[in-house]
Amino acid sequence: MFHPTDNSVAYSASLSTYLHTHDLLSESPEAISSTPFNAPLLSMTSLRATSLLALGTTTNRVLLHDPRSQSITVNTLSGHEGFVSSLSPSPDNPNIFASGSYDAHIRIWDIRNTAGSIFRLDRQPGAGKILSIDWNARGLVAGGQDGKLDIWTGNTTSMSKL
Repeated sequence: MFHPTDNSVAYSASLSTYLHTHDLLSESPEAISSTPFNAPLLSMTSLRATSLLALGTTTNRVLLHDPRSQSITVNTLSGHEGFVSSLSPSPDNPNIFASGSYDAHIRIWDIRNTAGSIFRLDRQPGAGKILSIDWNARGLVAGGQDGKLDIWTGNTTSMSKL
């Protein structure tokens, strides 16, 4: 994933539990820094207004991390009951993002309120894991284990399923 304001910097994560920072102008393919975490990282998104990265983990949590530091996790967001497989920022509010999980739920988060998610979107019963989500001005779409798409429209305070 590219840094939100510096196209010469990119981030990568893996099951190795490390977040890697890459200098794309360097001739070396090696990361310029690697930050260890306590669990494998499955997904990430940039929260542009805050310079934070949201990181989805296998511990069913979302970590808010400041990539300018090798050790600062600003907050840990809990609520999912399965691996956090996908993250996507809100198209109209820089403090809000969505997380999709193996628990078949999408949670909408406001980073200014770390007590819990704002609300939850549910797939149909038995639909299985959420593998990928994307949120843009037209709506939020989720692709799942069942090979089907779920689409919601609305805003950061409420959404309805199409």
